[in-house]
Amino acid sequence: MLSSGLFLSLAFSIGFIFESIFGFGGGVISYSILGFFFDIKSIVMVGLYIGTITAIVIVITGYKNINIKIVKNTILYIILGIFLGVVFFKILPSKILIRIYSITLIIISTRALFFSELKIKEKYTKYFLFLGGIIQGALGVGGPIFAIVLKTQNLNKTVLRSTLGLIFAICNVIRIIQLFITNVLKIDFFTTNWYIPLPVMFSLWFGYIIHKKIPQKSFDRYIYILIFTSAIAFLVFL
Repeated sequence: MLSSGLFLSLAFSIGFIFESIFGFGGGVISYSILGFFFDIKSIVMVGLYIGTITAIVIVITGYKNINIKIVKNTILYIILGIFLGVVFFKILPSKILIRIYSITLIIISTRALFFSELKIKEKYTKYFLFLGGIIQGALGVGGPIFAIVLKTQNLNKTVLRSTLGLIFAICNVIRIIQLFITNVLKIDFFTTNWYIPLPVMFSLWFGYIIHKKIPQKSFDRYIYILIFTSAIAFLVFL
C-alpha cells in the first residue's frame, strides 16, 4: 500500500507542476502516467483529494489575482454540469467519457494551434462551461475546457491561474459532498492516503517559479500545446 501510495504521489507531483504553471493539467498529465497501472476510477478519487488541496493552496497564495466577476458568471453552469458528471462517474465506464473528452479537445486545440485562434461566441460559452462541468464531475479534468473559455476573456497568465484555482476548489468541494452523499466516497479514504499530497506541494512551488518566467504570448500558445498533447495521451494510453 505504501509503495503504491508513493508511486501515486510521484506521478501527481509531476502532473501538478503543469497545474501550477498553467492553472490546469495536473489531473490530465497524472492520469496519463497512472492509467497504465491503476483503474482510472481509483485514480480519479486520488486526483480529487490532491486536486482539492492544491486548488486551495493556489487560491490562498494567489487570492489577489482572482477575477471574482468571472467566477460568478461561470460557476452556475459548471456546477450544473458537475452534478451530472458525478452521476456519469457512478454509472458509465470511464473509457467512454475519456474518448468523447479526448476527441473534443483534439478538435479544439488543433484549430487553435494550426489554423486560427479559437474565439467562442458569448452565447455558446455556457455550453462549454456545462460540458467542462460534466467532465470535471466525472473525471476531474475539466480544466482544459475551462481554460479555453477563460482565455476568451483576455486574462493575463497569473489571473487565469488563480481564477481557475478558485473554480477548481469550488468544483471539488461539491464533488466531495455529492460522492459522500451517494456513498461512493468514505472518510477512511482520506485517512489512509493522507501523505500522498505532501510532495505535490513542492511541485506547486516549482511550477509557480516557471510560471513567472514564461512570457504571456508564449504562455497562451503553450496552453493549447498542453491541451493537444494531453488529449492525445488520454486517447492513446487510457
